[in-house]
Amino acid sequence: MTDVGTSVPGSSILVLHSPALDPHPFIGRLIASPSLNQDDPAGLIPWRIDNKYYTADVHFRLQELLHDTPVSAEDIGVVLYLFENSPPNPLPAELTRLIVDQPRDIALAIRVKFASTEAALGEARRTEQSWEDVEEAFDELGMEVVDELASPEEDDERPIPPLEAVRQTLMTHMWPNMVRKPLGVRMPLATEEFESQGDDLEVEQGGEMDSSFPVTFQREAPAVQRADALFPSLSELRAQLPAASSVSGARGDPSGKLDPEGEDEDEYGNDNDNDEMTALDRLDVLGEAFGLEPDPEEYARLDEWLDDEEEARDHDYGFMPLEDEDDHIEFGEYQDVEEDSTGHRIAARDIETLDGFEDDFAGLAVPPGRAPLSQTIPLDPTPLLLHLQSIRAELMAVEDEDERRVRAGREVEAVMRGFGMDMDFADLEGEV
Repeated sequence: MTDVGTSVPGSSILVLHSPALDPHPFIGRLIASPSLNQDDPAGLIPWRIDNKYYTADVHFRLQELLHDTPVSAEDIGVVLYLFENSPPNPLPAELTRLIVDQPRDIALAIRVKFASTEAALGEARRTEQSWEDVEEAFDELGMEVVDELASPEEDDERPIPPLEAVRQTLMTHMWPNMVRKPLGVRMPLATEEFESQGDDLEVEQGGEMDSSFPVTFQREAPAVQRADALFPSLSELRAQLPAASSVSGARGDPSGKLDPEGEDEDEYGNDNDNDEMTALDRLDVLGEAFGLEPDPEEYARLDEWLDDEEEARDHDYGFMPLEDEDDHIEFGEYQDVEEDSTGHRIAARDIETLDGFEDDFAGLAVPPGRAPLSQTIPLDPTPLLLHLQSIRAELMAVEDEDERRVRAGREVEAVMRGFGMDMDFADLEGEV
């Protein structure tokens, strides 16, 4: 049995190939390394995977597929099979055993370039008809086929070269020695150097701007608030109170002179001490002192609004036009009203006075009016259904069929009367 190396199997990529194929050029193109160490006796080629998600150190294990020579590949999750032009038919038995006995996480069959590019393309055109058979054979085995000679599909939104597709597929494997990168860490981009130079330039420009236009976030003097401008402080109000009392006295006397005999009494004979004014007087005085009295235009708008309210109230509740006696119809008399040819309503009591009218409906039986609203059946049919179910159970216990019909008829008559419909029970008994 041939040993394929002594490194950790879980971090190895088994590369199978025929003796006539040299896998080193393909591995060099895959990992973008022009020079590879081909002197390793174990056939190991190291590869460090470094992307924006993790880093991992893996090895390619190169192994020839010889006739009747088994290959040890325990615990290896990734297998690559390289071939030129077209694979042997049938496929190597050892390849079939490796894939079938132990299914791999990643199993790729890759047709690699050989000789020159022109010769490879010409050979590919000659074997294009049999390529579908190759894909079908590997698909039955459980391997995905990648053609290095193929060009990206034109209709693909993001065409990926074949080697890049193989590289991305290998990076999707969960390697046991992978080291995850912290969140927010990304791969350095080619434009980062240019961006860093731009940031340095902005810092330099920012220093020049600061020298010309200083930026401060604290004002030297606090701004005057709107409330301070409209409403005086408590000390100012207290200073105005002595003057307010004098203003109030002058307002009570149009001549500007106070009556010495009645200065302690108002016009109603109540005590009115100027030193202890009521709250309403204090508000009036403050309003006059600071110019807060309503504008005359406000009074005019208020009077106009009150007048409109009175007119609307009189229109809604008073002076309603009375209806004509002939057009007025009491509630419940609509069944006695008809219309003539001109569309005017005519009461039934006045029809006999019309010229040319003859009563030809003496024998007509007029059904009674609707039952009062209080006697109507509620909209919920549940009580009625329960009642009918109980009556049905009672009738099932009656053995005499005639008696059962009579009792059923009586129940039907009671229900119909409940709906406001009269029913002659004598006719029902006659039919029975």
